[in-house]
Amino acid sequence: MKTIGITFVIIVLVLSACDRTQKQINIPVFFAEAVPKDSSTFYFLSNSFHKDTNEIVKKGEQITNKWHSKILFNLHEPVLSSYTGESEAIRFIWLRTFNEPIVIRLNNTQEAVFINLKTLEGHSGFKTGEIKLDTAWTINKAEWKKITEKLDNNKFWNTASDLGSIGKDGVDWILEVRTKEKYHFINRWDDGNMQSFELKLFCIDLINLCTDVVDLGSSR
Repeated sequence: MKTIGITFVIIVLVLSACDRTQKQINIPVFFAEAVPKDSSTFYFLSNSFHKDTNEIVKKGEQITNKWHSKILFNLHEPVLSSYTGESEAIRFIWLRTFNEPIVIRLNNTQEAVFINLKTLEGHSGFKTGEIKLDTAWTINKAEWKKITEKLDNNKFWNTASDLGSIGKDGVDWILEVRTKEKYHFINRWDDGNMQSFELKLFCIDLINLCTDVVDLGSSR
């Protein structure tokens, strides 16, 4: 993995209402040093999903952390919980039981604001394979400001990381935010139809930036 400051060429989708073209641009690898080399690395701090000290609950928390971390590792994603660099990121993790995992990462850097969208082959609730999609495109800095202001205004930073909400099938989703000053995430379950209040409140603008590129519809 190349270190920070080295650039690489990626395909950038330039989206418009009537057309979609492709061009190549150079984007620095801002989070390269935060991508783990060990697949056993936890992306989330221990006991961050459940605060209960019950041994059964703690074991379930480890399983959840391991599952999410494996998917993020297979997508070559950085660990945001311990990242200390100058860039900032908002990451939405969309784990649908019968559909491929999707990760949307909005990145705020000194040079530009861009979205990195990735998916894995397979099903989130069963078995996943290789990276199916890995693409990125730049957006206006106003989009970063719009989303972060909504987070602040709706008390995202004080929202509990996990409420223990879960269902038999559906969608497990996580929203992580890493700024220069702090880090926080929330983990929730949805029925697959995007009915979750907090999903719409905190994530809908980020989701809307990607709907022209990937289908976020769920088969539960």
